[in-house]
Amino acid sequence: MEEVVQEASGARYHAAFDTTDDGLLVVDGTHRIVAANPKACRMHGYAPGELAGHLYTDLIADEWIAFYRNLRAHPETTGVVRMDKVHTRADGSRFDCEVRATWLRYEGRADEILINIRDLGERHRAVQRLTQLSRTILMAQEEERARLARELHDQLGQILTAIRLELGCLHQAPRMSAERTRTIENCSLLVEQAADELRRVCRGLRPPALDDLGIVAAINHLARDVADHAPFTIHLDLDLDDEGLRLPPEAELCIYRVLQETLNNVLRHAHASQVHVRLACEGNDILLDARDNGQGFDLDETRGFRGIGIEGMHERASLVGGEIQIESSVGAGTRLLLRIPELAKQRGVQ
Repeated sequence: MEEVVQEASGARYHAAFDTTDDGLLVVDGTHRIVAANPKACRMHGYAPGELAGHLYTDLIADEWIAFYRNLRAHPETTGVVRMDKVHTRADGSRFDCEVRATWLRYEGRADEILINIRDLGERHRAVQRLTQLSRTILMAQEEERARLARELHDQLGQILTAIRLELGCLHQAPRMSAERTRTIENCSLLVEQAADELRRVCRGLRPPALDDLGIVAAINHLARDVADHAPFTIHLDLDLDDEGLRLPPEAELCIYRVLQETLNNVLRHAHASQVHVRLACEGNDILLDARDNGQGFDLDETRGFRGIGIEGMHERASLVGGEIQIESSVGAGTRLLLRIPELAKQRGVQ
């Protein structure tokens, strides 16, 4: 019965060894590969079964062999040793990989090492695909915002214009009582307010100035819109060293949306009276620096948790190679820094 159990256990071990998604090697005390699963063989450009008998050191790029020899020199090591390495394929090409090594111990002796290999190229390609998907989704959202802004402006704008014209005709009608005249004037005022609000909403969805005039003009428009209903004053310092400078559309859109979300957060949470916004070339970066004198918050209490708005800002920044840093403390306001590599600058690009 015990032999049957051992045979079943061994079969399960070999099935797991052969079918895992990672490359697995067993290396003996002479550095020879005594077992290699099919994934490890394919990863290194060999047919299944061909790696057995090869020296493991032949698979390691020269500059990484010392790390392996150091591991071999310390058989007392317990647990899993993890490192990033470069391995070579049968055709001489190289690939980045993550290696995890574990000593296999039999009766207190540690002669063999189990090597777990994961091709980082696959991970990098997956990250690139995810990044491209995120970029595609964000740009699709922006296109939908632009479409919605156009439809709102064209359809509702026309309706409001028609109402305004009809009210104008009623106002000119003869024998109009004073009460009705006041009612028509109030209605006209409400229509004007609705039209202003519609224009503000459309600019928020997709600011025409961003496409037509660039990021500096768009920020000026955004600041005026926010200042109309905000309890704080916005101070702008917009200096890109060149009035004709245009960034790639994605970079300008990132700066605009990050600042838009920042001002919305100040409006909702900060209880600030002053906001200072600076956009400039600094060293090799494009820098957006937005700070307020509001109540601030404890960064340690929010570490590990980011709301949808903050998460969206980080996502946008990463898609253009930028980084966001937030500084805040209770009672000392909040500062947001967005840095985008200056190499992304292009003149005359829209």
